[in-house]
Amino acid sequence: MKHQNIYFIVYLSLLIVMSFSLTGCGREKNEITTIEGNPQSVYQHCSLNHPFMENEMIADAFVAKQQIFAVTVQMKTEQNPDSPSSYGFYSLDLAGENVMEIPFAVEKNQRLCSFDPDGLGNMLILLADRESSKYNLYQVDKNGVVLNQYDVTNAVTAFTDMPPVKTVMDDDNIYFLSPLKFLVVNKLGEILFQSESIFSDLTMLPTGEIVLSDYSEKDGSIIEKFHVDNGKMSTLYKMPEVSQSQANYLVSSEEYTFYYYNKQGLYAYDAKSSKTIQLIDWENSNLSSEWLSNIYETSKGEFLCVNSETTSNQEYEFIKLSAGEETADGKTSVSIAGIHIDNRIKAAALQFNQRNEKYKIVIEDYAKYEEPLARMNTELIANESFDLICMKNIPESIFINRGILTDLYAYLENDGNIAQDALVTSFLEALSRDGHLYSIAPGFGISTVIGRASQVGDEMGWTIKEFQEITAAMEEEMDIFYAPTNEEVLKQLTNANLDSFVDWKKGECSFDNAAFIGFLEFANQYEESSNINGASMPSMVQNNELLLVQNTIVDFTDIMLYSRLFGENVAFVGYPTVDGTGNAFDCQGMNMGICSKSKNPEGAWEFLKYLLSEEYQKKYCYPDYFPVNLKCLQYYIDITSADKQFTTEEGITVEPYSCEITYDDYQVKMDAMTEEEIELFWRLVNSTTRTNSYDEELMNIILEEAQTYFDDGKPVVDTAKDIEKRVNIYLSEQH
Repeated sequence: MKHQNIYFIVYLSLLIVMSFSLTGCGREKNEITTIEGNPQSVYQHCSLNHPFMENEMIADAFVAKQQIFAVTVQMKTEQNPDSPSSYGFYSLDLAGENVMEIPFAVEKNQRLCSFDPDGLGNMLILLADRESSKYNLYQVDKNGVVLNQYDVTNAVTAFTDMPPVKTVMDDDNIYFLSPLKFLVVNKLGEILFQSESIFSDLTMLPTGEIVLSDYSEKDGSIIEKFHVDNGKMSTLYKMPEVSQSQANYLVSSEEYTFYYYNKQGLYAYDAKSSKTIQLIDWENSNLSSEWLSNIYETSKGEFLCVNSETTSNQEYEFIKLSAGEETADGKTSVSIAGIHIDNRIKAAALQFNQRNEKYKIVIEDYAKYEEPLARMNTELIANESFDLICMKNIPESIFINRGILTDLYAYLENDGNIAQDALVTSFLEALSRDGHLYSIAPGFGISTVIGRASQVGDEMGWTIKEFQEITAAMEEEMDIFYAPTNEEVLKQLTNANLDSFVDWKKGECSFDNAAFIGFLEFANQYEESSNINGASMPSMVQNNELLLVQNTIVDFTDIMLYSRLFGENVAFVGYPTVDGTGNAFDCQGMNMGICSKSKNPEGAWEFLKYLLSEEYQKKYCYPDYFPVNLKCLQYYIDITSADKQFTTEEGITVEPYSCEITYDDYQVKMDAMTEEEIELFWRLVNSTTRTNSYDEELMNIILEEAQTYFDDGKPVVDTAKDIEKRVNIYLSEQH
């Protein structure tokens, strides 16, 4: 985990949420072009030598007047684990050399909020005083001389979400920005203007104009200009549809009007021609926007930024980006095909490409096509060969039956570096089909339903009959699920039992049966839209108004949370199924298989092996999901169950574990995981015997036909028969 200023972490989290939530919003289509002579927008990048002490981490940086200005945080050491954050300020040249420490001291009772350029080659440093709750903005030159100091307490306390994370200043005013507020004050600290919206960045152009990256319901993602004379905003630029997401960062530019960058790349906007130019495509340049921050132009065609994905022992480094054609690297290409391939796989591919000298991962995401699965099928039939197939949004069982995937157990048996017994056995067995392993993932969650053991029993699963008996006997004022809809209930129950209703080998189904008809009738108790009447899920649980909570367990705090929330021992019963196996492994969209026609199966296995390695799993899996590598899984169990300080084999000091969890209106502080909770976790893992089966097209057929029963009163038996008929047609087409 990166040990950055907490406000910076929260700010980045909000930006990520915004970026995903804004995808696909309607926007005016600006023309997208690319640099002439550089059609693939490929940039080369190289790391600068880490110029600071080994335990100093780059917290923030900018480029001004052909100099890098940086602030570092001295990380806690084994000798001084309780020492407060210590900041260092530096200037250095664009090669990362000639480092000069700037003598500006941050007192122990002060905390750094923001670090920005003032447009004149100086630093703007916003500090919070923990004791007096005052905020002061310092204008500091490269020699550490304080040119001006402003008491901005009145302005900063107006930010109720968090203190500002970006500061800009001109001759008359100071401009502050947080993700939800923009505020302007004069040099006396008096508030002149404020606006609330969904902001992501603020900058001052060389012309002196103040511009912001903003989002509005009407216009989508936009760049706005703030008019100092009248305190109004005007739209300067609307995001082109190809950009897909909000401009996470704005960069001032001499050559263009401004730059902005987001998940896809770095773009330049030229107001004179009204054209947008994509300068850098992150993926083609073997980079990920998730790693990059603080991008600044150093000269035409060159940029400097901070990179958080390093191959060294430093967590952050400066890298230089230079324009250039893609050059042959002599590596063998290994292709991954899929639909909406998870960003974590894309990031892992970039990491692999940086490390592996023989193979290079190339991703083909079919989500860009109108009918992605049909397009993939067509190319597979036409003998177009992929090396790896990402199984997210793809019916794996159909691909297995068509012989498209190969058995991975053979690779595990023959590989000298990773063995089958080094991985979570129950997860591999759940992924297996008739003794063959056709796909694998670096980790897992467990899709489950949780309830009080005193009400639902203490078994890890229940049959449909047991579910019906328990729900029929519960108190009248108690709800079974929280805020359910008829469609969602049917979807979850059907998905948990899909392998019971569908014979994937034969390509046949049976929905005209008592179990599925019972699901239809049960789901019909609920409305088309949920009605929670203002009550939160945790409050309903604590008031004994809710029988079951649905969740996918992905980290140990989930195991620890629910006994505290329910106030007694809990059972992970899962969804009711025909055979009583209620819980299911969730591959988190990360499972992949090697294509049986792969031209580079060795390279494909090298990538899968990297995902299963300790190097990858320790750094990238948890807490997004549980690592499948047993050694890494035990590593995180040791950390979460630590009740006293210890040192890992890597020399990392681990403090006694504690955390605070906020779940809607419920807050709880939790200490180290107990032996009983560890035992409960392993019992859950070892008793889970299946994975979530999901086929989007098949489920759409079921839900479409079910609506005629829910909404129009069509007889339930006729509905089940029509679903069976349509699904059988679909299955025959896939075989």
